[in-house]
Amino acid sequence: MAKNNAVCASVLACVLAAIGIMTIACGFASPMPDKAWSRTDFTNAPRTIVSSSIPLTTAWRFTATSSIYWTPVIEQDLVLVRSEYGLQAVDRVTGQEKWTYALGRSSGEGFPIVTASDIVVVAGRGRIQALELESGREMWHQEMAYDKDVPGGFIILSSLAMDEERVYAGGMTGGLSQVEAYDLHTGEFLWRQDEQIQRSTAETYLVGDNLHVFSGGRFILDKYTGSTIKGPEDMAFNTRLDMIVSDETIFIARRDGTLRAVDLTSLETRWSLGSTCPREGSDYQFPTIVSDTVYAGSGCSEVYAADLLTGKVLWTYRPNEKLRVASSVAVLGGIGYVICSDGSLRAIDLASGKEIGLLQTEPAEVPGVKFGAGATAANGYVYAYFGGRALFAFAP
Repeated sequence: MAKNNAVCASVLACVLAAIGIMTIACGFASPMPDKAWSRTDFTNAPRTIVSSSIPLTTAWRFTATSSIYWTPVIEQDLVLVRSEYGLQAVDRVTGQEKWTYALGRSSGEGFPIVTASDIVVVAGRGRIQALELESGREMWHQEMAYDKDVPGGFIILSSLAMDEERVYAGGMTGGLSQVEAYDLHTGEFLWRQDEQIQRSTAETYLVGDNLHVFSGGRFILDKYTGSTIKGPEDMAFNTRLDMIVSDETIFIARRDGTLRAVDLTSLETRWSLGSTCPREGSDYQFPTIVSDTVYAGSGCSEVYAADLLTGKVLWTYRPNEKLRVASSVAVLGGIGYVICSDGSLRAIDLASGKEIGLLQTEPAEVPGVKFGAGATAANGYVYAYFGGRALFAFAP
């Protein structure tokens, strides 16, 4: 079954301003750089676990070819690790590398990944690559078209969606949104949206036969032809967005430190949460939805549990006011796990919001929030990275 809303590792798909330009160089089994560029010496410092009281044991540790910026994507028996220079597939049980696919350098921009049962599609800048999941062999690649006469006209790919027949790619060029569709199995170009919108494209989501495109506002395309069915519609919270879609609700983590639940049809806000932290950059991480509860960590030292329908806060976890919550909440067996800016992984009882354990790593400080750290849970494991190249897998 196609997974339409995968992140950018983890998660799953964000638009960020491009930081530096490099031509995308691709090829299966092509050599990786001898020395990975990093923002600071810290990101490549060896990371070690110095103590742990969480109810998990370390199953394995994997060292990527370069700094990890995206939460891993788990598909079947593989963990897909998108790092600064490439994509690597790791056996989810043993942590052994299965294959490596080299990509052009990224320093944190959105390089989305989507997967089907046997295909993984990864994108960055204006290039889309479809790989065999089992082997990492390239099936096809495409360059998104752009207007060379438009200043800054190169494509920045920000999101992907997939069904069993097509891949839908959203991006921007010269301040104009652009969405294209390709045959999933052959890479054949199928359509380009019938009108460009004077906004950058943030997210694309499949809902039935329609493709919802959020670019400050929202417009809806026919997924078969690319023709505009509705929009563009303005949204009161016109800003760069991080969002996920669950059923008929959009959950949007804004840069101003609010988390909104928005009706997918009307675009009316159902409820919103505001961070109590006055610190700049106190935005929420991607929320985690389990049953009828939303778990979300803010850029401050706060994790919330809120009722899915009403937004009523059920509990708030605050480990230390000096810390920042640096990951989404990974949920496994009734326990939530979050990474904090001191290099710790903290276990929270989801029934009460009480801390029940702490795993400490060194170096202590996790750089950044969005791309410095991440955590996710799948198939009985919690996968976490704390900055740099190390990915850990923990099991009960």
